[in-house]
Amino acid sequence: MNLNTFHALPKTAAAKALLTLSALGLAASAGAQVIPATPLSSPSTSLLSRLDLGLTGGYVGGGGFQVFVDYNNLIGPVGARLSISSSSNGDGFNDDADLSGGLLGTIGQQKANGNISEERALRQTFGLDATYPLGQPLPGIATSVYGGLRYGSFTSRLTYRDGQSTDYKSAAFGVGIGSQAAYLLTRNISIVGDLGVDQYFSKSDITASSGNNTDTFKAGEGGYAAVDNAVNRPGTVFKAMIGVKYSF
Repeated sequence: MNLNTFHALPKTAAAKALLTLSALGLAASAGAQVIPATPLSSPSTSLLSRLDLGLTGGYVGGGGFQVFVDYNNLIGPVGARLSISSSSNGDGFNDDADLSGGLLGTIGQQKANGNISEERALRQTFGLDATYPLGQPLPGIATSVYGGLRYGSFTSRLTYRDGQSTDYKSAAFGVGIGSQAAYLLTRNISIVGDLGVDQYFSKSDITASSGNNTDTFKAGEGGYAAVDNAVNRPGTVFKAMIGVKYSF
């Protein structure tokens, strides 16, 4: 519609034409607008935000360390933890036990006369726990409790004065409970303290190995009682550790 035609229209018709043109202009303008897309959160980012990775050191049946991974809020507030710890101490054997069949005396006597130069107890523990947050009793300090299953692999080692050594290996299942407190240093990094106790129940076969020689002692068979009495295998293990945790 040109201007001459518009001025030629009656006032009522002109008003209607103006309203029609305005409506068409608004519709065209709205159609030309770009609606910004709502950013979508990445599933991998959401999963990572629930993960904690920690490293602690201290006492766990001896001096050692622990690595753990927490997945928080797996089912409601309940999370899951995978952990592995390794420790050692110098009390792998019962000094009053005799592994020589009466020929060389007890382990304590052989240590006293220098025939045995060292004994060690080496332990590796794998844990699968459920975790539950308890909140913040103090500002900046988050607390939680955990409990679950344990699998322990144990090695007691005797080293003799000639440099030869004999390892006595066994394993056991158990359960464990504990509590953890974390003090936030930065947005992602916390100092953590961990107190807990593990209890092992079953006792497996004992395998003795020295060089290329290996012998397995099974419960109820000859020789098992003497070896079982000599090797110190953990029953109750206490844990007190401190370290750092990184939250993704």
